Amino acid sequence: MAVLSIPSADVLTLALEFIRFSRARQNDHTANLRRFAAHFGACPETCSAIFVDFQTTQIATARIAKPQVFDFLMAMFWLKTYPTEHQTAGTFKVGEKTVRNNVWKYIPSEAAKTSFGHIL
Repeated sequence: MAVLSIPSADVLTLALEFIRFSRARQNDHTANLRRFAAHFGACPETCSAIFVDFQTTQIATARIAKPQVFDFLMAMFWLKTYPTEHQTAGTFKVGEKTVRNNVWKYIPSEAAKTSFGHIL
Protein backbone atom coordinates (compact mmCIF):
# COMPACT_ATOMS: atom_id res chain seq x y z
CA MET A 1 0.00 0.00 0.00
CA ALA A 2 1.37 3.41 -0.97
CA VAL A 3 1.30 5.91 1.86
CA LEU A 4 0.46 9.52 1.08
CA SER A 5 2.69 11.80 3.11
CA ILE A 6 2.21 15.57 3.14
CA PRO A 7 5.14 17.71 4.31
CA SER A 8 4.22 19.92 7.26
CA ALA A 9 4.98 23.09 5.29
CA ASP A 10 2.42 22.01 2.71
CA VAL A 11 -0.10 21.12 5.43
CA LEU A 12 0.31 24.64 6.82
CA THR A 13 -0.13 26.37 3.47
CA LEU A 14 -3.05 24.23 2.32
CA ALA A 15 -4.88 24.43 5.64
CA LEU A 16 -4.65 28.20 5.77
CA GLU A 17 -5.89 28.43 2.19
CA PHE A 18 -8.84 26.15 3.09
CA ILE A 19 -9.88 28.58 5.84
CA ARG A 20 -9.53 31.61 3.55
CA PHE A 21 -6.03 32.83 4.29
CA SER A 22 -4.72 33.24 0.76
CA ARG A 23 -1.02 32.73 0.06
CA ALA A 24 -0.71 36.52 -0.20
CA ARG A 25 -1.82 36.76 3.44
CA GLN A 26 0.57 34.02 4.61
CA ASN A 27 3.63 36.23 4.91
CA ASP A 28 4.24 35.94 8.69
CA HIS A 29 5.30 32.42 9.70
CA THR A 30 4.66 32.95 13.41
CA ALA A 31 1.17 34.30 12.73
CA ASN A 32 0.53 31.41 10.34
CA LEU A 33 1.39 28.88 13.06
CA ARG A 34 -0.92 30.65 15.53
CA ARG A 35 -3.73 30.71 12.96
CA PHE A 36 -3.21 27.04 12.20
CA ALA A 37 -3.25 25.99 15.85
CA ALA A 38 -6.33 28.13 16.54
CA HIS A 39 -8.27 26.35 13.79
CA PHE A 40 -6.85 22.82 13.86
CA GLY A 41 -5.69 22.32 17.46
CA ALA A 42 -2.17 21.11 16.70
CA CYS A 43 0.92 22.15 14.80
CA PRO A 44 1.36 21.26 11.10
CA GLU A 45 3.99 18.64 11.98
CA THR A 46 1.56 16.81 14.24
CA CYS A 47 -1.22 16.94 11.66
CA SER A 48 1.16 15.60 9.01
CA ALA A 49 2.10 12.71 11.32
CA ILE A 50 -1.54 11.94 12.16
CA PHE A 51 -2.39 11.90 8.45
CA VAL A 52 0.30 9.27 7.83
CA ASP A 53 -0.71 7.35 10.95
CA PHE A 54 -4.28 6.98 9.69
CA GLN A 55 -2.83 5.02 6.76
CA THR A 56 -0.26 2.94 8.62
CA THR A 57 -1.79 2.14 12.00
CA GLN A 58 -2.03 -1.52 12.98
CA ILE A 59 -5.49 -0.85 14.46
CA ALA A 60 -7.71 -2.03 11.62
CA THR A 61 -10.75 0.00 12.69
CA ALA A 62 -8.68 3.18 12.72
CA ARG A 63 -7.04 2.73 9.32
CA ILE A 64 -8.16 4.92 6.42
CA ALA A 65 -6.96 3.55 3.09
CA LYS A 66 -7.26 6.68 0.95
CA PRO A 67 -7.43 9.74 3.18
CA GLN A 68 -8.04 13.14 1.64
CA VAL A 69 -6.08 16.11 3.03
CA PHE A 70 -9.06 18.47 2.74
CA ASP A 71 -11.39 16.09 4.58
CA PHE A 72 -8.79 15.32 7.24
CA LEU A 73 -8.21 19.01 7.96
CA MET A 74 -11.94 19.64 8.04
CA ALA A 75 -12.21 16.89 10.68
CA MET A 76 -9.32 18.39 12.69
CA PHE A 77 -11.07 21.78 12.53
CA TRP A 78 -14.29 20.19 13.73
CA LEU A 79 -12.54 18.44 16.62
CA LYS A 80 -10.82 21.66 17.70
CA THR A 81 -13.73 24.07 17.41
CA TYR A 82 -16.80 21.77 17.49
CA PRO A 83 -18.81 24.00 15.14
CA THR A 84 -22.17 23.14 13.64
CA GLU A 85 -22.33 21.60 10.18
CA HIS A 86 -23.48 24.97 8.85
CA GLN A 87 -20.46 26.77 10.31
CA THR A 88 -18.03 24.18 8.99
CA ALA A 89 -19.70 24.25 5.56
CA GLY A 90 -19.31 28.02 5.46
CA THR A 91 -15.69 27.98 6.57
CA PHE A 92 -14.68 25.34 4.03
CA LYS A 93 -17.12 26.41 1.28
CA VAL A 94 -18.79 23.00 1.00
CA GLY A 95 -22.30 21.70 1.63
CA GLU A 96 -23.52 20.44 4.98
CA LYS A 97 -23.87 16.90 3.63
CA THR A 98 -20.22 16.96 2.55
CA VAL A 99 -19.22 18.02 6.07
CA ARG A 100 -21.34 15.29 7.64
CA ASN A 101 -20.05 12.54 5.35
CA ASN A 102 -16.38 13.51 5.27
CA VAL A 103 -15.73 14.60 8.85
CA TRP A 104 -17.21 11.40 10.23
CA LYS A 105 -14.76 9.28 8.23
CA TYR A 106 -12.02 10.49 10.59
CA ILE A 107 -13.71 10.78 13.99
CA PRO A 108 -14.20 7.01 14.59
CA SER A 109 -10.65 6.37 13.39
CA GLU A 110 -9.23 8.83 15.88
CA ALA A 111 -11.44 7.47 18.65
CA ALA A 112 -10.31 3.91 17.91
CA LYS A 113 -6.76 5.00 18.68
CA THR A 114 -7.69 6.42 22.10
CA SER A 115 -8.87 4.88 25.33
CA PHE A 116 -12.41 5.87 24.32
CA GLY A 117 -12.36 3.70 21.21
CA HIS A 118 -14.31 0.93 22.90
CA ILE A 119 -17.34 3.26 23.15
CA LEU A 120 -17.79 3.42 19.38
